[in-house]
Amino acid sequence: GPSGAGGAAASPAGDSPFAGMFAGDQQALRERHRAAKVRRVAEEANRLREQGNMSHRVGDYAAAEQHYSAALSLDSTSAPLFLNRAAARLMLEEYTTALEDCEKALAIQPNSGKAFIRASRCKQMLGDFDGAEELLKQGAEAVSTSSEKDDIEAQRRCLSQTLRIVRDIEQCLHVDLEGTTEGRRALRLLDDVERQKQLPTSMLRPLRLRAILQSREPSPTGASGSGRVTEAQRLVEQLMLDRPMGIARTELLFWKASAFLLAGDRARAKVTFREVAAAESEDSPERSVCPAAAAALARLTDADSAKDRGNVFFKD
Repeated sequence: GPSGAGGAAASPAGDSPFAGMFAGDQQALRERHRAAKVRRVAEEANRLREQGNMSHRVGDYAAAEQHYSAALSLDSTSAPLFLNRAAARLMLEEYTTALEDCEKALAIQPNSGKAFIRASRCKQMLGDFDGAEELLKQGAEAVSTSSEKDDIEAQRRCLSQTLRIVRDIEQCLHVDLEGTTEGRRALRLLDDVERQKQLPTSMLRPLRLRAILQSREPSPTGASGSGRVTEAQRLVEQLMLDRPMGIARTELLFWKASAFLLAGDRARAKVTFREVAAAESEDSPERSVCPAAAAALARLTDADSAKDRGNVFFKD
């Protein structure tokens, strides 16, 4: 019989030549959206990186650090971005966080010469010279290009030279702060090291204070006023406030008394020398300042007695 007015029966949906077409379009559309989003994020991270580079070039390291951080919030897998932020943080003297960035860069790119060099620099400025040298040794073994090996070797030579200068400075400086010629040589060496930014502030301050006090130089040659006196007093105040590890209270007080003496305040110098001389030594025997304080107090007392006798003589 006839099949009916509708003709042949409709095919099942699965047999349709259009089946799945729209589902595939949806999938492709999602993929395109994802790719576009990834591209936009990458473009924004690159824009922020360029802004950071521009800020770094003009010396605005705080702005550079902010731009690199913003870029890293979009792309935390970029070793160059971590190294760029480490460079900015080095200039801001944020050595601990700069070191963390170098370590993250090395986790991503274990053979990065820049990461080893900057990490070593962070260790150096944190006062960990052994750690700085060890990182450079590891870097020399990890890198593959000759140029990176040369850069690491140059940094090793720079570190070795800095350590030699520090040893020279320490040999010039004495516990009793005697020896003006050696004190002035130590000051010249410290000026060179400071210009090159090769030592952490925590190490520079006590060395510089000792050099100023031992040099007995109230101000730099050719300078007016009492620049060295003011600097010595400022350094003493900072060190008394910070109480650095490895420096005993008696040593800080001895430096404070010597700063009073450099400023011409003999009365306060005597009071402070007396406090040190009477103290139980907190220093190791080879670094005890108590005998030096007692000797300085005796010299001041003798000089004041001689002055009093002279005044009596002229009065009579």
